[in-house]
Amino acid sequence: MQIAILGPLSVRADGVGKTPSAPKLRTVLAMLALNANRAVHFEQFVEELWENNPPASAATTLQTYVYQLRKSLRLAGSAEDGATVLLTRPHGYELQVPRADVVDAVRYSALLDQARDRHDAGDLEACAELARQALALWRGAALSDLPLGPTLAARATQLEESRKAALDLRFEAELALGRHRRVVDELAGVVKANPTHEAYSAKLMVALYRCGRRVEALDVYHRVRSDFIAQLGIEPSATLRSVHQQVLVDDPALTLPAPRGGGVSETTIGLDNGQIDQNGQNARATEAVVRSIDDNGTVTESSAIEVVSVVRADAEGDLVPLRPAAAEALGPNHLPSDVPDFVGRDEEIRELVRRCCAARTKLTGGSAVVEITGGPGAGKTSLLVHVAHRVRASFPDGQIFVPLAPVQRGEETMADVLAGCLRACGVPLSPAPSMSELVNVYRDYTATRRLLVVVDDAARSAEVDLLRPSGSGSLLLVASRRRLYLRGVCAPVSLAPLTVNESLELLGQFIGRRRMLEDLDCASALVRMCGRLPLAVAAVGGYLSYRPNWSLRRMHDRLSRDPGAVLRLPCGEGTVDASVRASYGTLRGPAQEAFRRLASIDEFTVPDAVKLLGRPGELVREVLEDLESAGLAEEIGERGGSGPHRYRDVESNVDVLRPSTSDVVYCVPRLPSFAGRLLAREAEPAAREAAVATG
Repeated sequence: MQIAILGPLSVRADGVGKTPSAPKLRTVLAMLALNANRAVHFEQFVEELWENNPPASAATTLQTYVYQLRKSLRLAGSAEDGATVLLTRPHGYELQVPRADVVDAVRYSALLDQARDRHDAGDLEACAELARQALALWRGAALSDLPLGPTLAARATQLEESRKAALDLRFEAELALGRHRRVVDELAGVVKANPTHEAYSAKLMVALYRCGRRVEALDVYHRVRSDFIAQLGIEPSATLRSVHQQVLVDDPALTLPAPRGGGVSETTIGLDNGQIDQNGQNARATEAVVRSIDDNGTVTESSAIEVVSVVRADAEGDLVPLRPAAAEALGPNHLPSDVPDFVGRDEEIRELVRRCCAARTKLTGGSAVVEITGGPGAGKTSLLVHVAHRVRASFPDGQIFVPLAPVQRGEETMADVLAGCLRACGVPLSPAPSMSELVNVYRDYTATRRLLVVVDDAARSAEVDLLRPSGSGSLLLVASRRRLYLRGVCAPVSLAPLTVNESLELLGQFIGRRRMLEDLDCASALVRMCGRLPLAVAAVGGYLSYRPNWSLRRMHDRLSRDPGAVLRLPCGEGTVDASVRASYGTLRGPAQEAFRRLASIDEFTVPDAVKLLGRPGELVREVLEDLESAGLAEEIGERGGSGPHRYRDVESNVDVLRPSTSDVVYCVPRLPSFAGRLLAREAEPAAREAAVATG
């Protein structure tokens, strides 16, 4: 059994979700999990459940809750069974867990304690890794989907402060290891989310300074100082002022010490601590060191890059770098800022990171390709950038980010894109390079480097092939509106809508958890109206965040009267309608017509579509495959199949499947169907004019 409280409450047993739905049961379980292997007194439960107004039957009611938990989660038994059990203690109850990983908060605390111990012992590499593992357990604000009483509210605050301390510890270790380029973007996002946390701001200033961005480092201080004076009437702390002064005078203390002797020391490349050839894991590292020794028997600075980039496998099959040199290898770092509090997609992130990790061990056969696909508004770009930040450290020669939306809009050509990439990487070009020259220069630049090339909004495989690194050990990470069937691609990760809990967590980030919990039923209805699409949920959340006096019921009533209104709500510079239209623009002509005509139908089969479109069956099948590839239609099952009954999801326009024939049943998802009807209305005048013109 796994109980997760570092985010929405979640319980899984044997891979199956077992999370209680009743609010009081969830509260009791959270109290027990937070105090795992410790008794919780009866009075603590009463205070949390009813505060100052407990019912006369409080004791009996609590016993009922405990009985229901034991029955539904199979927590009955004795402490000797080696399983998770709920025990009765004098004056209370205790959830006894056999291992630290049963409750994520317990596992988190253990990892953080180990990280602090390694920091105190001077093992910064282990400290950073342990802190990273601890922070990876968080899925959002602790207990974000529970109404918090006095005890849980205090513990949630305590956990959040501990999370900040873990982040601070990790950043401190990463900076001491010379990884300022890896953490600078993440630090910028964390500072934006925590503007009054001076320790984060100080570390961001140091990271920016070491990256050669001195002006930006000074700007961080001025923003913090202005906010402190305007909001609190005080100056920043002496520590932050000291870092500011060091940046002003170019204090050498801000830089990491360079290797002695003009070369690379054994300590720098990890020869002194048993890393080389330990248990046979570092044979490749040893060979690289031998190859890098020149005729005088020394390791030269020019050959050190190869040594530092060699990686070894750890116990879990993942790869970690050898102890880094004092300064990171200089290379392009073009990734946009990461999302500070990314919501959901845990399974997809693990799978994508696994594939990316496998890609970086590749030594022959060209670069690997990992593709993210999904329908309009599924959050492909956010996930793409988030995963890129997770794996960027594995590609020491740089990260290149290529948005192809301007190409799809006709604002740029692929020649413009290639030239821009190369110039941003510092590659000299002739004044007016031809396409063939650009392709050859790009292939030459990428042939000997381990690069992460991130391509967003790809629409055609030919565009992606032009950006494919030519050498081995690089990775091409692609987000596309439709399946591109790229050569050499790993099995693509296709994004479904978020779960209801993930959608609520995302909504809560915009409007605040307390406001959401005041009318949780209405909030749940809102995210279902959004089809659980991240873009739509974010649009509704952003709209409500600017209207603090609006109730969730008022927003619900508005969308009930005009369900297509969510298409028009802005989220940044985009809307769901614009995203659907962009996917629609990737369709061929017959598929565009089919989308407009099928969008008004709840469900249909191939024979239904043949009758409606008046086209041959084979062509209709190709059209439906085109719609499905673009995320504008879904195959939802078969009528009359022998499998279990299939029911319509609340977010799609599909009724209960009635047994008739074995035809495959399709539908257009909820929000694209609204957009498709709008496109159909817009197309009608043009069709009438064309009919008149042709007589």
